[in-house]
Amino acid sequence: PRDLWVQIPGYASNRINTVDALGERAAHPGGGRALLDETLRLNLGVPVHHYVRIDFAGFVRIVDAMGGITVDVPAPLRDWFPDLKAPLGRRYFTMAAGARQMDGRTALAYCRSRMTTSDFDRSSRQQQVLLALWQKALTLDTLMQVPVLWKEFQDSVSTDLSTKQLLQLAYFAHALGPEQV
Repeated sequence: PRDLWVQIPGYASNRINTVDALGERAAHPGGGRALLDETLRLNLGVPVHHYVRIDFAGFVRIVDAMGGITVDVPAPLRDWFPDLKAPLGRRYFTMAAGARQMDGRTALAYCRSRMTTSDFDRSSRQQQVLLALWQKALTLDTLMQVPVLWKEFQDSVSTDLSTKQLLQLAYFAHALGPEQV
């Protein structure tokens, strides 16, 4: 969970969701990714072998480039959501239960909502969206748009994986199927 309290090597203890930004701001050797790796190793014994990082704007653009996603929303959701385009810097977000078509901005709000539910509910919503993205990526329409989508991914994602490694992971994930990824 994002609020997991951890010892950050070389820094004071804090929530795990602060580690990446701290590593970037403090110019930690290897940046936020390296500090997160050190923190996870120290606290959980889990190494980070590779990383993929995407920002919120990139997430929105990628979902939109894929034509949106469909998510089965298990319960109504109501929350205030940060929105720089809104007059007060936030907007009231509502989502009814049931199958919902989401554009990138809506999917991001659905993923980030946490004020009226638990962090575990938020994690579940994020997993739902990732699965919906995965299922959408496997459709013929999306596969035909790979060159356009790759352009969206290139300027929205940073990773230490090579193109060959990304293709190998995609092939492996496709062979496993979305239920096992």
